[in-house]
Parts: sequence; C-alpha cells; structure tokens
Amino acid sequence: MKLGRVFVGFVALACAPASAQLMSSSQSFYVTYQSHGSTGPQEISLYDGPDILRAVKITWHGDVGSYFDDYFGDDTPYTQAYSGSIGFYMYNEDDHSPVNGASSFKSFSGSAPCTYSECEIFGSASGTLFASPDQFQGPGTLIIDSGSYIVPDFGFGDDFGSGSDLYGTITYYYGTVPEPASWALMLGGFGLTGSALRLRRRPHSETAH
Repeated sequence: MKLGRVFVGFVALACAPASAQLMSSSQSFYVTYQSHGSTGPQEISLYDGPDILRAVKITWHGDVGSYFDDYFGDDTPYTQAYSGSIGFYMYNEDDHSPVNGASSFKSFSGSAPCTYSECEIFGSASGTLFASPDQFQGPGTLIIDSGSYIVPDFGFGDDFGSGSDLYGTITYYYGTVPEPASWALMLGGFGLTGSALRLRRRPHSETAH
C-alpha cells in the first residue's frame, strides 16, 4: 500500500509540469535620427502564433548628443552642463492611436569639458518595460519610435550636429500555464509522496510485556 502511494505520487508529479512550459521569441529594433541620415520609426511584428501570449518585455537603451566644431573659436576651456531625456513610444500603424502602456522616457544630466572651438555633450538612458500582452497578439504590426531632446542643442550645420540612437529587444512569452486541475494533480502528487515517505520512516513501537 505504501509503495503504491509513492508510485501514484511520482506519476502525478511527472504528468503535471508538462503543461507549465513557456516559450519565447524576440525581435530587435533600432531607431536613429542623425544630422546626416535617419532610419525613422520601425515596424514591430505582433505575435500571431497558436499559443496564448502571456507576457511582453521591452528592453531598451538610448543615446542622444550634440556637438560643435568652430574653426574660429579659441581653446579656452570651460565646463558645459547639459540635461535631456530619451525614450520610446509605440502606436498603431493604421490610425496612429497609441499603444497603452508601451512607452517609456527617462531623464539624464551631466557635464563635459569643452573649449570655445569644440564641444561634445552626450547623455544616455535605458530601461525594461512589461507591457500588456493583449495589444501584441494577432496579425499585423505596430510602430515603435523614439523621442529625445538635449539642452543645449547646438543645432545642425557643417560644423554642428545633434542626433539620437535608440535600440533594444521585444520578447514575447507564450504557451500554456497549469489549469486548476493540473495544479490539483501536482499538489496531490506531492501530498501522496510525502505521506507515504513519512509512513515508511515512522519507527515501530515496542509492545510492553
């Protein structure tokens, strides 16, 4: 009887976890705006597989900078303070409506050594965002774009420039999770196995004469 409980318990444990596996797939994105060339926004494919999409993780990093190179300036040094923000947002391609909860912006600040003949300032930020999976499942695509600013902005020209880069990864987690019956089977397996092992370890009491 005890061996039967152990066997039934191990069978229950072996069968239950099979329904708890999640799989994942990832796609990268890169959005850049530069003085001499930009990619602009990028399309992101939705998850259109047979399983249920359980979670969406967006990991990103952004850089933004500005510079000048003035041939007529002097080499007197000074310290240039700067501040700004960079991040991303997503929207539907058809009507440009925003994807709720799929945007993130972060601020930065710092200082850089400069001269009156040349100066380059540079800020960056990064983050991880979990978005609602309901808006990422089905046929079609979404658009991801970046937004940024830096102060001071030295503008655009032959000896001036500003730009930003944003890149990252969107990961889809999909598959099945244990149904209530699977949880009951797994917990029952633990219970039967533990009960049977406790009974096997219990010492026999001596009979008084």
